[in-house]
Amino acid sequence: MTDMSIRDAGTSLRGPRPVGTARPSAGASPRAKADPTAARVAVGAGGLAAAIALIAVIAAPAAAQTPQATAIVQTPVEPPVQHVTRVVVIPSTQTPPPRQVVVASPLPAPTARVVTIVTSQSGKP
Repeated sequence: MTDMSIRDAGTSLRGPRPVGTARPSAGASPRAKADPTAARVAVGAGGLAAAIALIAVIAAPAAAQTPQATAIVQTPVEPPVQHVTRVVVIPSTQTPPPRQVVVASPLPAPTARVVTIVTSQSGKP
């Protein structure tokens, strides 16, 4: 026996079905479908309007177009550029970064000060 004959005989793969019971429905109860005529008319009217607009733009005579005015565009005046000069003091043992201008300091070289620090442990001299 094939699967179809088993189902037709009142049994299913889950076992025999009691006699007189209806088959369970596969989904919700059947509903009436909406009439597609209104949607088809709306889509057709939109397509017709789009086609007419395209034809009107493409086939419009050149004389019907209004002449375009020429506009003079003035570029805005740019503010002057402010140059910023940063001064970095480096010790004499260091070298400046590459491609940097080195300017000698107008100030005299600082003199070395010798400071003597006297420390005492536990307050003893």
